[in-house]
Amino acid sequence: MNGKRKIAVLLVSAAALMLSGCGSVKNASALIGEASRQHGDCTVVSQSEAEDRTKVVLRDSLQGFEYEVTSYMSELLIDGSSFGSYPSSGDTFVSELKKAVAENAKVALEAACGDDVRYEVFADRNSELLLRMYTANEERGREAALGCAKALQEQNRNNRLDGMMIYVDTEPDGGIEGSRHLGSVKLPDVTWLTSEDEDIMYFTEIARQHTDKDAVFLRKRDGKFSETGADIEKVVCTLGSDYPTSAESPVTFYYFRASDGSEYFICDFNYYVDKHSSFQWYSDYKGRME
Repeated sequence: MNGKRKIAVLLVSAAALMLSGCGSVKNASALIGEASRQHGDCTVVSQSEAEDRTKVVLRDSLQGFEYEVTSYMSELLIDGSSFGSYPSSGDTFVSELKKAVAENAKVALEAACGDDVRYEVFADRNSELLLRMYTANEERGREAALGCAKALQEQNRNNRLDGMMIYVDTEPDGGIEGSRHLGSVKLPDVTWLTSEDEDIMYFTEIARQHTDKDAVFLRKRDGKFSETGADIEKVVCTLGSDYPTSAESPVTFYYFRASDGSEYFICDFNYYVDKHSSFQWYSDYKGRME
């Protein structure tokens, strides 16, 4: 069997497996129950049911905004061919929450930004980003971000905004191109995070998720690839990012203390493992990285 035919057979088989357990759209009652469990008390504004789609519009009881939950059938397409349909769902709660809290805090946000800082609400439901701000002055950006964070934190009912971010970038010559990231604020803390702070937070999260759940950040330092003990041939070449290409390439080391008291580091480049079948951030961690 040639390669293309084999791939086609595998794709069709996968489609068959997916559709073998395919169901139907959920009814309005099921959607309302799920929304209440996930997002809290709500009232029904409207609902509609059809063979291939159910849509319910709900009003959030805590903060008064409306959002939609839907259940619908999606078509499964492979190489332009249809292999039936499968049930999918949609939920605009997070998007509408972001827009609602920003609107409620609009006067305070505009006061914090003044005439020299611009902000945009980032309503994507799949992103932790809540506001993106642009400024030509770093100090003003920090000041405005903290003011906006304070205003939004007052809207943080039941800690729904916890983990959401305010990003601040420069906007040279009034344009977004060439902008430089300055820092951020992460709710519920009204604390300014520099780019370095963000990197430390990120690698600490990586350490706790993939090495030791009780890892404690100790310090960071800049060094060379030759100090890592890694094989340059196993470095993942990620398009659009910096990665080591020689023994002299700069590398940042993030040091952590494990729960057993030992010290280890994670470096800022990805590295192939398991005969190139997967990759992860390079580390000298003695346990098994998950």
